[in-house]
Amino acid sequence: MDDYRVPKVPAKVTVAIPPDPPEARTVFLSSTAETHRGRETLSDLLVRKRFLPMLKEGNDIILARSQSIRWLLIEKPREAEWHFYETVPGAPKHHVQFVFPDGEMLSGAIFAVGRESEQRALDVLNASESFLHLEGSDGLYLVNLNHVTRINLLEK
Repeated sequence: MDDYRVPKVPAKVTVAIPPDPPEARTVFLSSTAETHRGRETLSDLLVRKRFLPMLKEGNDIILARSQSIRWLLIEKPREAEWHFYETVPGAPKHHVQFVFPDGEMLSGAIFAVGRESEQRALDVLNASESFLHLEGSDGLYLVNLNHVTRINLLEK
């Protein structure tokens, strides 16, 4: 049976799936990505997979529907989202606050990694797939824009 196992790399996250409170889980990433060189990232999974297996300490496994996830806070972002960190050096950043239907808010910076003509905050938000990187004061989030009701621009 071991011949059929695919090697996976654990990535620890805190995940918010309403109406439950955020909780620590582990997601497993492939050692190779389908759409770029190198290891798979959490954002790869969230865009490509409808359901993600997530392990909780004690072997409690859930299959979370990607689109039901409000946000993920990544424990070791430079490992789990290495591809993002390769693309952001020198990119303009915009300070924003995401507001969710229940009043929860997340604040931080989003990065304009697109073409020079598309580097406004609005361009970044409209060009994004459902999940967007947000660098908050407590770490790197992947935020599901489908759950966001309003975005406050906090430009400095």
